Amino acid sequence: MDKQSKLLTAKDLNRMRGRVKLKLTNIKKFIDSCENTITDKTQIVITAQQKLNGVKVLEEELETLFKQYLHIEEDEKSSNKSDEEMLELLEERDEIEVSLKCLLSKYNINDVAMIENKGNHDSDLKLYIDHIELKSKLPEIPLPIFYGKIEEFSNFKNQFVSLISDNKDLTNDQKLFYLKAALRGEAKLIETSDDTFESLFSALWIYISKIC
Repeated sequence: MDKQSKLLTAKDLNRMRGRVKLKLTNIKKFIDSCENTITDKTQIVITAQQKLNGVKVLEEELETLFKQYLHIEEDEKSSNKSDEEMLELLEERDEIEVSLKCLLSKYNINDVAMIENKGNHDSDLKLYIDHIELKSKLPEIPLPIFYGKIEEFSNFKNQFVSLISDNKDLTNDQKLFYLKAALRGEAKLIETSDDTFESLFSALWIYISKIC
């Protein structure tokens, strides 16, 4: 523990704990509002993912805070109370994480996987919004997934070409988004940060030719 952490008092830590509690309360309010006031699916999914990322950060903050409480001098009664309140916060954080994941999966489990795999770039966010808006233009058929197994490639290719590659309503950027979302496992390793739809699809063919 660094010198600055050792200088923290119980009052300091209680204030920090209060801020974490407030953040969790605000996230719970968002979850409740999704049932009553927010109707835009895109807004719900994107905001829920942002909140989920924040909740994961709070887990680290709580663990650090818990350790800091162990290094301050308190009487036994105060120490036990601090321990109980910290454990309650940790449990509350865990419950909120589950609630957010349930909220995301309520809309579409594939949407959750796609948005969790995206980076923090504005272009990726725009593509995700486009994805939500374009779902109505896609057939109501699950998008194919490819894990890198040669025996699955022919079926994957036929479905992907039919649903995505030949879909004139999709731009190449949107096709790239779907292709990245479709690749899993070993097949995911062929992706690069500079991919275009054409380059990634070509890389996929090269990958298949090497494992044949």
